[in-house]
Amino acid sequence: MKKLYHHIISKYCLSLLFVLFATQISSAQSKMKAYLEKHKEKKKEAITAGKPWLSPLFGPGYTADIGFLVAGGFLLSFKTDKSDSLIQRSSIPANIFYSSSGALGLHSNITTFWFQDKMRINSDVNINKRSLDYYGKGYQEIDSNYKSDSTTQYTESKVDVAVDVMFKLTKNFYIGPSFDFFYANNTDVNPVMLDDPYYNQFSSQYFMNGLGINITYDSRDITVNAWQGIYFNLKYINYAKALGSAYQAHVTSLDLRYYRTFIRKGNVIAGRVYSRNAQGDVPINMLSDIAGSKRLRGYIVGQYRDNTSAFFEVEWRHTFMKRNGELTKSGIVMWVGAGSIAPDMKSLTQWMQNYGIGYRYELQPRMNVGIDMGFGQSSHGLYFSFTESF
Repeated sequence: MKKLYHHIISKYCLSLLFVLFATQISSAQSKMKAYLEKHKEKKKEAITAGKPWLSPLFGPGYTADIGFLVAGGFLLSFKTDKSDSLIQRSSIPANIFYSSSGALGLHSNITTFWFQDKMRINSDVNINKRSLDYYGKGYQEIDSNYKSDSTTQYTESKVDVAVDVMFKLTKNFYIGPSFDFFYANNTDVNPVMLDDPYYNQFSSQYFMNGLGINITYDSRDITVNAWQGIYFNLKYINYAKALGSAYQAHVTSLDLRYYRTFIRKGNVIAGRVYSRNAQGDVPINMLSDIAGSKRLRGYIVGQYRDNTSAFFEVEWRHTFMKRNGELTKSGIVMWVGAGSIAPDMKSLTQWMQNYGIGYRYELQPRMNVGIDMGFGQSSHGLYFSFTESF
């Protein structure tokens, strides 16, 4: 009888504890749901009113050149004129990463709209210090070093701040000056680099300051995540010694993009063709490269570089839809492409494939955060980034 009594008491106590625990969990879930709903409403009100809104984020990644990495940052959006209902929201995404190889870096791709979109100021900021493998310049040197397994590491410290100022001439057509401030310092230089005649033409540490012009046609509906429109940009920058550059060089780049929504909203085909031609006395760090999160995702930074590079890619972007016809915040992307390097444009004959898949989450209206898995000819990488690749 005593054992039965203790058994009933124990069972009652356990049931009571379970009920209390379940009640606490339910209460916590309710509080979290209420907080998220309040946060969602507050964000909606701020964006509708044209006020600034900051979205922090944190995530992992992996690239073939710097290994596993942890990235954190934020996406700040705002309107330069709250009273202008037509002007797009400006955006400042910032991404800071640290990798298992000791690489440390910061990247920000700033897009701003001013005076009823009569002026735009865009800036691309890259600051990093990382260990890279040295492959040389051009296919012949690259293949020789790679196949003989003679590539060795060096440390690259780099600061690159590019600024484009664009003034509106007519509908969708802009023109303005471009500036580029570039600094590089190569340390822990290896024997392969010391034996390379091209590398030894230049100092291991130098500044390059450039001034030029950019011509832009832009009919995209939203610049950071277009569903419709065309983007064309032609840019020429001269790195002159009179501007403080260590060497005399000039760079011409062409960027053509096309976006089209088909079948339904949130289902987009995007295409891009890009080329860059650097001539004159061009140090190894400033040669044209096909790799990177904004170029061919999956290739190793610094492996394929020469005076001229070109690539193209076609990407399918699909946002999932609810049963009621509203778009969700989640989506996927898939892409295919190819790239090439050469001493000049007419020698671009050897092309390398690229493809991949990614996930998108809408952090702010029409501003996504993404994770992409890209595959190159003999390498791959996992990329964490704000906004689209292009």
